[in-house]
Amino acid sequence: MKKGRNLLAYGLGVVASCWMAACGSGDGNEGQRQTTSPLRAGIDSIKGTSFFTEQELRPLQQQELERFYSSRNYETAWSRGDTVLPLVDSLIVALDSAGAEGLDPKIYQITELKRLRDAAKEDSAANRPETTKQLEILATTQYLKYASHLLAGRLDPHTIDTNWIAHPRQMDLNEHLQNALQNNNIRQSLQKLSPDHPQYALLKNELARYRKIAAGGGWAAVSAGNSTQRSSLNSNNALLRQRLAFDRLADSAAASGSGNNRQIPVIDESIRLRQFQQLHGLDTTGMLDEATLKALNRPVEEVIGTIQINMEHLRWRPESSGDRYLTVNVPESRLKAYENGAQTMDMRVIVGDEYAATPIFTDTLEYIMFSPDWTIPLTIARREILPMLQQNPGYLEKRNMVLYDSWDTLNAKKLNPRQINWRNMPASTFEYRIVQKPGPDNPMGRMKFMLPNPLFIYLHDTPASHLFEANNRAVSHGCIRVEQPDELVNYVLAGNPGWTGEQLVRYTKLKEPKRVDLHDKVPIAITYHTAWVDEQNRLQMRHDIYGLDQKQIQAIQLKEQITSQNSQAYERNIPQSDR
Repeated sequence: MKKGRNLLAYGLGVVASCWMAACGSGDGNEGQRQTTSPLRAGIDSIKGTSFFTEQELRPLQQQELERFYSSRNYETAWSRGDTVLPLVDSLIVALDSAGAEGLDPKIYQITELKRLRDAAKEDSAANRPETTKQLEILATTQYLKYASHLLAGRLDPHTIDTNWIAHPRQMDLNEHLQNALQNNNIRQSLQKLSPDHPQYALLKNELARYRKIAAGGGWAAVSAGNSTQRSSLNSNNALLRQRLAFDRLADSAAASGSGNNRQIPVIDESIRLRQFQQLHGLDTTGMLDEATLKALNRPVEEVIGTIQINMEHLRWRPESSGDRYLTVNVPESRLKAYENGAQTMDMRVIVGDEYAATPIFTDTLEYIMFSPDWTIPLTIARREILPMLQQNPGYLEKRNMVLYDSWDTLNAKKLNPRQINWRNMPASTFEYRIVQKPGPDNPMGRMKFMLPNPLFIYLHDTPASHLFEANNRAVSHGCIRVEQPDELVNYVLAGNPGWTGEQLVRYTKLKEPKRVDLHDKVPIAITYHTAWVDEQNRLQMRHDIYGLDQKQIQAIQLKEQITSQNSQAYERNIPQSDR
C-alpha cells in the first residue's frame, strides 16, 4: 500500500461535485474518442482548478481520480456511449442507505446524481455526451467518498487529539471499485467495507431503534422530587417507568388478568433504577441523584449522536487482532481478554485522569518486568517530589528512591539528596532522575506489562488496590493499573514453556527487576467506546471522560457543513439550460 492511502481514506470527503464542475469540455467526436478523450480532457482540467476544499489533500485526490480512469484507459465506468448503466441506480440506492451506517446521505450528492441520470436520458443527442461525462465523474467520486468513509471514517482523530493514534483498515479503493463494476455488485461491494467487528452491527441496530424513538417524540423529562426519599420514586412512577422502558428495563414479571382487568405488578422502581445506573456506569444507589437524572433526561438526539460516533470509532480500528487479544476500554475502565471471539477475562482498571489522559492506540504486549523499579517522569518529579524534598531532604531515602545526576542510564552518577540545597530550587531547573527501587511501596506494584511504544504507556500492578472500588477510576498519570495482575500474568505467559505460575511469587520478591519475554506476544487495543451493546442486548453508555466524542462530532459536523455549502453553491450556479 502506498504511503498516503490512509490520508486518502480520511480525505475523500471533499466535494466531488467540484471535480465534476471542472469537466465541462469535450470535442464531441464519435466512437472511442466520444467516451475516452472528452473524459480524459475533463479529468486533466481538474489540475488547474482550486475547487478542492482541503488544500493538503488536493494533489492526492486528483491523483486517485486520474489513477482510476487511466487504469481503464479512460473507458467510462457508469455508461456506455450515451446510455446510463443500471450501476448508477445501484449506487444511488447504496448512498441513500448511508443513514443506516450512521453517516449523512446528504453529503454524497444524491440529488445531483439523480438529476444527471434523468437528464442523460432526456437530453438531446447533442447535449447527452456532456451530461453523461459529468455523471460519470460524479458517480466515481461519490463511490470513492462513501467507500472511504465506510472503510476508515470521515476524520483522522489524531487531528483532534494527538493522543489518539488510529490505524484504520487499508484497501486500494480504486481496485475495489473496478471489481465492483466488473461483477455488477456496487451495493454489496460497499456493504463489505463496513467494520466486521460484532459491535458494529449491534450498534447499527441500536441506531435504528433510537431513531424510531426520536421519531415518536423521544421521552418525557423525569423530575427529581425529593430524591432522598423513596416516595420520590413513587411520585415519578409513571414517567420513570416509561423512561426506563426505552432502555429495556420494563417490568420483568408478566401481567396477570386480561383486557381491562389486567393488573401490572408493582415492582420497586429502585431495582430498575439500579439497572439503569449500571448500564450508564453510575453509582448504583437506586435513587434519583443528580447524575442519574442527567442520564435519564439526556435527549434522545444526543444518544443517537453517541451511537454514531462510536460506530466511527470502530472504523478507526485496524483489522481484527487475531484469535487472542486484550482490550482496555478507557471510558469503561475495564480490561477484557478474548479468544476465538469469546470473552475469557474481565477486570477493572485505573486509567488516566483528564489532565493525564491515557492515549488511544493499538500495540503488542511483549514482556513482563517483575519486581519493577519506577523512573519517575520529570513532570511528576518537578510537581510532586521537589516540594517534598524542599520540606525534607530525607524524603527519597524513606521512599526507597535513588537520585541520579542525569538521564543517561549508562553513565549517570548517584547523588546524596541531603547534600543538595533544594529549598530555593525552581521547578524549571530540576533535571535530576529519580528511580524508586522495587518494593511494597513502589507505585508499579509487583509487575509491569510492557508494550514498548513512544508514548511510554504500559499496564502495571499497584499497591493502592482500594482505588478499584471507586466508580470513577480515571485517576492515574496515564498508564493503566490492573486489578488482577496475577491472573493477567498467568494468562499472557500461558504459552511460555515451563511457566506454571509458581515462579510468580519468587519473581515478585526480587531486589532487582527481572524481565520475562512472552513466547506468544499478545495484541492489545486501548480503545475509547462510550457506547456498546452488552450480552443482554442492552445499550451500555459511559461518560465521555476526556470530551473526545463531542470534539469529534463537532469536527465532523463542521467538515460536512462546508461540504454541503459548497455543493449547494455549485448547484445554484448550474445554468438553467443544463438542468
